[in-house]
Amino acid sequence: MAISYLTTFLHSDCGICHHCIGLLIESCDALAEVDREEASSGSYCTVCFGLTSTAFQESIIIPEIRRSLVPYCSRDDGMVVKDEISPLIDCKYGNYLSRESPTLLIPLLVQVRAHCAVAAVKSFLESHGTSKVVSTVHTNAGQIYLAIKEGIKSSLKDMCHTSISKEHADESQLSEIMRDEEAGYLSIHTIIIPPQINSATNDDINDQLERLIPPSLQSYILHHQLRIQSKNYKILHPRTRFRGNDPTLKQGGDPRKNLELRLRQRSFASSVWNTNDGNKRRKVNDPTIEQEEYSLKASDWNAILSWLDKDTVKQWSNQDAYSTESAEWLQQLHASNNKSSTEWMNCSVNATTWRRPFCIHGYYTKTRRDVSQTPFYVFPPPSSVEAERRSNAVEVAATKQSKSNSMIRKGLSSVEEEICPQLSSIGCNGISTMNNDSNSLVVYGMCKFHASGREDIDVRMLLPHPLMMERSDAVITGRPFVCEVIDAYHLPTIHDLKCVEDKINGQHTTLDGTTKPENDIEWDERGWPHSLVETNRSYGNNANGVGVHSLKFVPSNVFSTLQSETENKVKHYGCICWSESSIGSDLSLCQKLGCSSWNDESTNATTNEATTIYPLEIQQSTPLRVLHRRSSDIRTRFILTLSARRIDEHWFQLRMSTSAGTYVKEFVHGDCGRTYPSIRSMMGGRVDITELDCEGIVTDADALHGWVILPLSHTDNEHE
Repeated sequence: MAISYLTTFLHSDCGICHHCIGLLIESCDALAEVDREEASSGSYCTVCFGLTSTAFQESIIIPEIRRSLVPYCSRDDGMVVKDEISPLIDCKYGNYLSRESPTLLIPLLVQVRAHCAVAAVKSFLESHGTSKVVSTVHTNAGQIYLAIKEGIKSSLKDMCHTSISKEHADESQLSEIMRDEEAGYLSIHTIIIPPQINSATNDDINDQLERLIPPSLQSYILHHQLRIQSKNYKILHPRTRFRGNDPTLKQGGDPRKNLELRLRQRSFASSVWNTNDGNKRRKVNDPTIEQEEYSLKASDWNAILSWLDKDTVKQWSNQDAYSTESAEWLQQLHASNNKSSTEWMNCSVNATTWRRPFCIHGYYTKTRRDVSQTPFYVFPPPSSVEAERRSNAVEVAATKQSKSNSMIRKGLSSVEEEICPQLSSIGCNGISTMNNDSNSLVVYGMCKFHASGREDIDVRMLLPHPLMMERSDAVITGRPFVCEVIDAYHLPTIHDLKCVEDKINGQHTTLDGTTKPENDIEWDERGWPHSLVETNRSYGNNANGVGVHSLKFVPSNVFSTLQSETENKVKHYGCICWSESSIGSDLSLCQKLGCSSWNDESTNATTNEATTIYPLEIQQSTPLRVLHRRSSDIRTRFILTLSARRIDEHWFQLRMSTSAGTYVKEFVHGDCGRTYPSIRSMMGGRVDITELDCEGIVTDADALHGWVILPLSHTDNEHE
């Protein structure tokens, strides 16, 4: 009987909906039918603002969610579902809704009002002497707030999966692993903003403010407003992490935080606290200064109440201690709502949608020596900076502050710039910019390029010579890479990926359509030799020299192991070298290097084992050219095979296979003795490398298995 009286009091005198009463008091099963009728009617609640009602969710929240989904749900024919009934998310068009969607953020004013509701319950029980039922009452306003939030989230999830999304089909282009990790699925986040004060006069502001929060919270905010606004200032002006001086965009952030930041900036745009005045913020941390109470305008109150922080609510709750004043305020609020309109007290809804990351794996080749792997920027030469310092020290200071603007671009293009834009535009119909932070160079939506290792800008990435392919049982490919696509408008189909390949590769070239040059060596005006290769040693015929092959979906663990598997790979190289000492013949060259002849390799012959020192173990200190960015260390590497060919008296050509991580240039010229043994130490004189090609990568994880590595003592040459 006491529970019935209490329920009637909370509903009739305090204006609390039966859903919130059920969270306040246990054993309210009898209210289930009333709760359903009330939810469908959309009646206002003094605790949850009516957010738990089905009417509010269907008429306000769901349409906003549909609006945010539209850019991601256009179909093959370019049409978009614009009505309010038809499902938007259809797996037939590559769209899937993540299991956790939608996530939700509701205003902390709900927790403030839940605190007042608990105070009303305690006041009623004390005044009616029914303390026996106190055990059935939830007295933690924070838990009630979370229960309301989870209830709304669960209801919205059911609505999204029934009215917005079709059921997922069993057949899918995604693998089972990718379905488990929801790669490429759509996620939704919703933020609900509390009612806004819209009056200009102080009397109207005070009247509306009294209908939003209890007087004790008003006093607390006025007394601690500097501290509250200082917290908001730090959120509105976050410290940015250094991400390099080059002008390329960087990926980062989170759509949920970016949406919250945009809404915060909008709320505080017209607030008096949207200022860089450091004097006000310094007062907050000075205990000797008494906190001033500045008069707040409607825009100030709207900003503060929209983004109340948990610490402020918790400290006010502890100070209020479920006072009778808070209990009476809830009853007065309900009486005021009955007398005047509550239209201005409706909450507003903001939703954002993003596509979860998915990974595309492939292999690439590069046939030009002026194309880097990623955009390559360097600082101007020191000499020019020194000249400016002598001429104008002020200009130099300004130059230092804008380093990114003074950086110089190297190379014609990059592998990343040849692949990612085509995958983004053709395969994904573009990358969304709706979830980016507009005031930052860091963006959320992006196609990120990751390769298994890298080659220098002047090194070509080729496929192996056809004879090597015939002799090897291993799978030798171009360099593996993964594109991590974040927040794409569309999830590409297999056909889309094939179109991306064709676009990147340009004119299609097959292995059967081989164009072989008459000579495999040509000479430039300086008298330096350069190697020529067949057209079948690259993917496609891209004008900028980049080709791709075998684009396909892969789970995210392939991306995470891309670099870790690099150490297990075997890499094939070809290079042209110059020797200070003269080279008499192929035989003398091979005897010095302890390797097989190039011609023997082509005919599948083998050199006498007594004269072959390969596989060979070498010791490499960190090269001087990379010592400024890598730790100094001595690393063990392996030259697995080596063959040589004389070009003329001072020029020769090498073809080798090495373990991953070998610095081939340093193996040739010795790096001032930091690599031993080296081609220089074996030749007994100065040797330099003028041209280097990576001629394929063995992707087998057991590529090094079975090699018998000879120790350093097997070389007869002494360290220089």
